[in-house]
Amino acid sequence: MPVTDARRGLNVALLVLLVGSVSTTTAVRAWDTCESAGELTHCQDVAWFSGSLQYAHNDYDPGTGGCADGDAAPGPDVACKMTVYVGESVSIYYTLEDGDGVAYVVTDCEDVAGTCIIGANDTGYGQAEHVYINGGGETTYYLILDAREPETGGAFEVEYGYGCSPYGWGACCLPEAVCYVTTSDECDDWGGSWTWNIDCDPDPCVGSGVDAADPLSNRPRLLLTRPNPFTTRAQIRYDIPTSAGDVHVRVEILDASGRRIRTLVDAALEGGTHGALWNGRTDKGLPAPAGAYLCRLAAMGSVETSRLLLLR
Repeated sequence: MPVTDARRGLNVALLVLLVGSVSTTTAVRAWDTCESAGELTHCQDVAWFSGSLQYAHNDYDPGTGGCADGDAAPGPDVACKMTVYVGESVSIYYTLEDGDGVAYVVTDCEDVAGTCIIGANDTGYGQAEHVYINGGGETTYYLILDAREPETGGAFEVEYGYGCSPYGWGACCLPEAVCYVTTSDECDDWGGSWTWNIDCDPDPCVGSGVDAADPLSNRPRLLLTRPNPFTTRAQIRYDIPTSAGDVHVRVEILDASGRRIRTLVDAALEGGTHGALWNGRTDKGLPAPAGAYLCRLAAMGSVETSRLLLLR
């Protein structure tokens, strides 16, 4: 598909959507301004697209001291649109191949500095910038893909995970002020204190006063995984009751079909909080495909699982 408008149109990219093992390919454009911004595909576990800033102009700038880690972005930029509903989240990685990329999310392109929700410019040339949006209601956001240098005009790639939940997610403060991202119903079942539409970073549960005598403290539990989604490694935290003594623990990674692809822990551990690192590889040392996975904790006759999203 040719570029027909040198002012507005940018290089056509291919958007590849991966859901489990099924993939589809769709043509998509990135545009120079918010008025004509293309929309990210809704509720896709993993997706990516690529393009170029070659024909873009400097339409937007978060400004010095603004939301993009305090840095201005006088380089060319393009815009994408996304609609995020309650309980949904979007994790975005933006890489400008031959420059220092800046990514930020706004609700009003006429007032970038005043409506910027989040921004990132904390890596160097050719490295990915990461922004994350947690939906607080039906809201239209604009993702601005920018550059720090005016002369930049190279290729870029965007990789994103678009998580959708029909129940609404939030931070659940569990016994001993442990934070876990889950639904309000599940948090109530565990006797926790739930706050809608926030996550555990920063941790809202320190000093929360949640009753440590809750029954949940008497069984093993998965706590949280950071980052999630992730691209290279994920840190998994889990808790074993201190009253249990030495406990045989298995922590495993399962694919979407429930097949075990990696065993992270298979050992006797003392009670307390422990961690395991998954580098996105199988037991054979092969890279696992991008997609959704389950982390399973088995100990003391109980099993818990949590969802992980691997981006490539």
